[in-house]
Amino acid sequence: MTHAYAEEYLNDAMQNLGEAFDYAANACKIEIETFMQYFITGKYAEQFGKGNPKIISGMSGTELAIHIISESGKNINFPEAQTVYDYSAEYWCGWILAYYQWHTARSFKNIYDYISMAEVHKLYPTLHEAPEDKFVDTVNAIISGKIGTTALQAQRKKNRTDSSTACRESKCKLTNTATV
Repeated sequence: MTHAYAEEYLNDAMQNLGEAFDYAANACKIEIETFMQYFITGKYAEQFGKGNPKIISGMSGTELAIHIISESGKNINFPEAQTVYDYSAEYWCGWILAYYQWHTARSFKNIYDYISMAEVHKLYPTLHEAPEDKFVDTVNAIISGKIGTTALQAQRKKNRTDSSTACRESKCKLTNTATV
């Protein structure tokens, strides 16, 4: 599998994005959903995702968060930089998101198109002590479920009809699988 960047940078990347989310949420009192939106609409998510050493390893997570928040235009008095992190749920969200992005080489925007930070946060109680690949499998299944809906399935769900009726309405061909 091709990863987003060299594995040598992965631990720094995970730690820094974890610290950035923790600092934004717990020191700056910014919702992680909002912080993620700042991250993906600015220049840092793309550079992070490409493995730019200056972004993933050349600054602390606190510095990264300050740059992301400042770039968003939000004007706040930044709290003192944190030097100790208690590995909060928000820290884990950033930490595991960095792993997922590295592992899949998806852009952060593409990831966020399918799974919100609220959904990632909900996975914390069950997955924060699991191997990272369990998170990858879980999120891949979530994404697969969201993009795997066919026109027929969408029509059936929308109209609450059976497959024959939905097929006629969506003008698709229905094949009897028993005779195929």
